[in-house]
Order: sequence, then structure tokens, then C-alpha cells
Amino acid sequence: MPFCIIPSETELNPIESPSPLADGTDGNVTPAIIQSYLNVLTMKQFNNFILHSCEEDTTYSLYRSYFEDQIENKNKAYSVVTSFSKNKDTRNHTEKEYTIVCVTPNSILSSKDYVLSTGVDTLFWVAGASSACSLNTTLMNREYDGELELLTETVDQGQLEEDIEQGYFAIHRAGDIDVVLSDINNYTKTRPEKGNVFKKNQTIRIIQYLKNQIGTLFNTKYLGKVPNDDLGRIELWNDFVKIAQNLRSQQAIQNFNPIDITVSPIESDATAVYSVWNLSIALVMEKLYLVLKLV
Repeated sequence: MPFCIIPSETELNPIESPSPLADGTDGNVTPAIIQSYLNVLTMKQFNNFILHSCEEDTTYSLYRSYFEDQIENKNKAYSVVTSFSKNKDTRNHTEKEYTIVCVTPNSILSSKDYVLSTGVDTLFWVAGASSACSLNTTLMNREYDGELELLTETVDQGQLEEDIEQGYFAIHRAGDIDVVLSDINNYTKTRPEKGNVFKKNQTIRIIQYLKNQIGTLFNTKYLGKVPNDDLGRIELWNDFVKIAQNLRSQQAIQNFNPIDITVSPIESDATAVYSVWNLSIALVMEKLYLVLKLV
């Protein structure tokens, strides 16, 4: 993804545009316009999407349905960073939950009755910090260095525990600074095939990395070019192992053995290959249990 590096000593000053935008038209955002935008979005590759203003239920439902379908059915790998009012929890319309990063309203410079369509909040900081986060670490305990003054001092311990239980990404006061409570998403109801590790945004970022690396590799090197025979599948397996070894060198996964990856033919389709990866995420330290014995 494109990015710009600005030296820390650079002084940034706001400037006024010499002339207003021209040749545009005003109008209302309709479901048809949103759907057209989502159709274009389907062809793009990205890591984080900020869903900032969703005051209308119809608008929210369109975005929600789209991302649920893309993540669960289309095998897309990205995070949706959004926020919800706890007094009107539209976070989960069904019993099935999705790996969406929900920024708690308690982290915003406003009342707890936060309305999504008004004001500026921490969503942009969360999305930016998540995009820049290394695969071998998390945003947990990361200091909030954004421009907003947060109301974190008004949040008690009980509320923070509830935020974690409900899958909210929260910022709280630790000493004299504001830090991220836990780098989690709203996936709280685990399934046998999708356990607790998927609650961690570190896991989601590693999955994003793998899907992007594997997809790019296959599309550019193998698709329509390499024979689907033993030699071709061995070559593909070697490239897959290199991707996993790179993750291991970054301490993003652990206990990796090349035999954890397999590449096999599919009898019913001579043009297809089937690959299984058995990886163990190297999650960061979050708890310390200490036994102190005095002798």
C-alpha cells in the first residue's frame, strides 16, 4: 500500500486551499451509490477499512452485509474499524460475530451516547496504528499519541473488563498517559474451527499478510505458467516454506517445521492444487503469574 514518510522534526502547518473545489455536484448518499462504491471496493486490496459515519440503519446494513460476506464467504482478509453506541448496540445483528475492530465509545471526547455521524473520533488513529503494527507485536499498551483529548479517566475497572468481554477495542488511562487496553476485535463467540486466537488482531494481521503474500505469489508466478505436476508442486511448496520461514524470522509464528505445509493435487480437477498450512502464532506476552518464595 502507498505511504509517505515524514521526518519527526518536520513542522506541519495547515494551509487554506487557494480555491474551492469545482465541477462537483451536491446530493444525497443513496443505497445505490453505496452499492456502486462497494462494487469498486471489491477489486481493491487493503488492510483496514474505516466505517466512520453510519447514522442510517439502511446505510449501516449495506456495509455490514458487504463486509460479512467478504470476510466469511469470499475469504478476504482485512479489518473493519468502526464504532458503535452502547445504548443502541448494532454491533451484532445475528448470533454470528465477525472479526471487526469495534472502538469503544468511551474512548471518544464526547458523552457515552456517542452518535456516529457527528464529530471526529479515534477510528483514524486506530486504523493507522493497526496498519503500521509489526506482525510480531500488537497495539496492546500502545500509547495513544493522537490529537484528541480522551475521557479515559472516567472509565472504571468494571467497564474496562466489560469492554474486553464484549470484544471492544478500548483506550484507557494508565498513570498519566492513555494506552490501548487490548488489541482485540468483536469476535467473542468462538467456534470449534475458529478458536480464541482469532480474537486477537495480531492473528488477523498475520492472516492478512499470508493471504496477500500467497495470492500475489500464485497469481504472478504460477497461474497459467507452471505445470501441475510433481516438480511444479514442489516448486510451489518451496516458495510457501520461504514465506513461513520469513514469518518465523520475524517471530510472528513459532515451532515451524517445513512438513507443516503440504501441497497436493486434486483428483477431480487436474488444474488445481490443495495446500494445508499448520501454523502456530507467536502471540505476545499479556499476563505474568509470579510466585515469590521467601526463605
